[in-house]
Parts: sequence; structure tokens; C-alpha cells
Amino acid sequence: MPLGAIGSAGGLAFIRADDGFGVCIASGTSSPTRSVVFVFRSGEVWTVDSLYIPESGGIALDAAVSRSAVEIYSSFLKAKLGIPPPYQCLFGIEGVKGKPIFLPNVQGKMWLQNPFGACVSEVITTDAIYKDGDDPAAGPRRFFSTVYERCGVEDTSWLG
Repeated sequence: MPLGAIGSAGGLAFIRADDGFGVCIASGTSSPTRSVVFVFRSGEVWTVDSLYIPESGGIALDAAVSRSAVEIYSSFLKAKLGIPPPYQCLFGIEGVKGKPIFLPNVQGKMWLQNPFGACVSEVITTDAIYKDGDDPAAGPRRFFSTVYERCGVEDTSWLG
């Protein structure tokens, strides 16, 4: 199930293709869906969740949503599909060159400019391998650090 479907007012739509099967949030309009999961015959699972990306044109990253996504998808693979770890995850964002990044509220920090900077990359990706007991925030944290760096944020020590 797409992560964005949890608590969503929209229904689900199903995608059948020669190479697999998918589920997405039905938008009810001609606009594209913002959340989809696709399982390939090879066993590879892709998910795209852009439900939480603001339509303002800036980049917004949410650590809690990303950590939750890793936990939910890992749990689904293990408990529902019987696929044990390790899991390889690819985190990515595209179409962001020239866009500013929104800096999160951080206790003890005050941003003079928010959104900040302009991203120098069109596509940003990082990957992670998750084994049992690994911190589900580690992969998103590394990805966030890379995105912030590509948007000109020099100090990301507040990421933890």
C-alpha cells in the first residue's frame, strides 16, 4: 500500500503491467498520483511518495515521514511478504535544480533565510542497506545531508 494512502481521503487504484503490479492513490482527476508502490516480477519493489512535497516549488524534507516509510516498508516486506532483511533502499529526488530548500524547525536554531539557497543538482540519490536492528533513520539522514549540501547548506550537524 502506498505510504500516502495511510489516512488518505482518496481511494486506491491498481496498476497491472507485464513486469509487475502496483497500487496508487486514486486522485479522482486527470492529475498524476502522488503516491505509488510497484512490485516487479523480479521481486524488486519501488515506491514513490511525493504526497508530502509542497507545491510551492521548494524542497521540503521530513525526517519523521522518511523514518516511518522505512519502518512501514521493512515491516511489510518481512511480515506480509516473508522477505527477510537485508533490504537495499535508494533515496532520491529529481527536478530540483535551482529550487530552494526549506530548513526544518530545530530547537536552538534560528534560520535567517527560509527557504534557503538553490539546489545545484537536477537529481540527488543515496542508497542504504538495512539489516535487522539497524536505525531506520540512518538512510534518510544521509540522504538529507546530501540534499542540504547540494542546496548550499554547509552545516548539517543539527541532523543528528
